[in-house]
Amino acid sequence: MADIFNTQRFNFDAYGPGLDAVSRNKRESRIACLGFSYRFGNTKPAPQRRRPESNPEGNGNGFE
Repeated sequence: MADIFNTQRFNFDAYGPGLDAVSRNKRESRIACLGFSYRFGNTKPAPQRRRPESNPEGNGNGFE
């Protein structure tokens, strides 16, 4: 949510020779976002894959 307490206000006062301006504004910006996700198809968890074991002759970093 944005601005859940509805506190976004803008006040403006301007005074000068021949000018008296007062502005009070309150933005209506309270919004809420809702999201969801859904998996279609197979609901069973995928089997975990095993990592290939390192080469016992090599140094185990995967390079030959």
